[in-house]
Amino acid sequence: MNRSFFGCTMAGLVVSLLFAFLPRPTRAEELSPETMEDILQVYDSEFLSSYGLRLLYSAPTSVSDKAQGYSTATVAMVGDEQGQYLVSNRMALSPISFSPGMNPRAYRADGSYLLSTIKTRQILLSPEGCRVRNDGEVFVVSQGNSVLASFLGQPLVEAYPSGHQDPANLFYRHLLPLGRGYSQLIHNIEDVQVDDRGLATVRARGVLFSPDLGNWQLEVDLGRSCLVRRAVFEREGTEGPALVVNSEGYWESAVPLAMRGSLRFAGDYAVSVTLTDYPAEPDRAVKESVRNAVNVSPSEGALIVDFGSMDGDGVPLVVRSQK
Repeated sequence: MNRSFFGCTMAGLVVSLLFAFLPRPTRAEELSPETMEDILQVYDSEFLSSYGLRLLYSAPTSVSDKAQGYSTATVAMVGDEQGQYLVSNRMALSPISFSPGMNPRAYRADGSYLLSTIKTRQILLSPEGCRVRNDGEVFVVSQGNSVLASFLGQPLVEAYPSGHQDPANLFYRHLLPLGRGYSQLIHNIEDVQVDDRGLATVRARGVLFSPDLGNWQLEVDLGRSCLVRRAVFEREGTEGPALVVNSEGYWESAVPLAMRGSLRFAGDYAVSVTLTDYPAEPDRAVKESVRNAVNVSPSEGALIVDFGSMDGDGVPLVVRSQK
């Protein structure tokens, strides 16, 4: 399947009619793989055509230094047929500690440790291209675990072609735990089994934000607006899951979502998501603020890495600050 969300969204009335005509199966033989594909695509397309969310998002403070625990951020997300927008602002983090044995560049001459973190992240996915802006904060930590100082880093903006997997990975890890967004990752559904509780076990071929093929197993709650309650992805030729997602709760809306969920990548990188607000009318101001933030120029102090302009060795174009 693997249809792009951009260019396949439908008018709300059309999708509402599709909802009305989709079957409500109770037994396995009543739900074909093709119908299940259509169900997941319809719900995802309708949701992404117009939504606004507020979340609490918890993730590791540092990807490279797992001893630093977790950070919690407030997240605003808005989407429509022109694009998907996200802004994440860190609100709290676990106590920071000194870490020995890291990269030598992470230490100052006096032996103190420099821990780099992301304070604010903003993401734009659009048909014209995708951008991710990270505003970092660096903590100076003594060997006695005291934070001596902190300072803001240079804004980093990464530019990608439309549909690129890397910004989509960062964006959709906020939505998959809420039960939506899986249809873009599925190429074809091979088998559907429905139990007496109305839960459909779906086995499919697909990808996980990379070209590498693998196998999906989804648990879809047919009685709760076809939310994906559990998902496991295993890459071809590897052992163990590359991703496990679980969700719980139910937030009633035009296109319902789960109220909370968790997502764990291989290597024990885990995030959790809690839905705090799902208004009927999205906050359109989020769109403008994200567009302004990700389109900052080098003359304004940003470092731009353009993955749409690669040299012969596959190295992206880097435009450094002119300040």
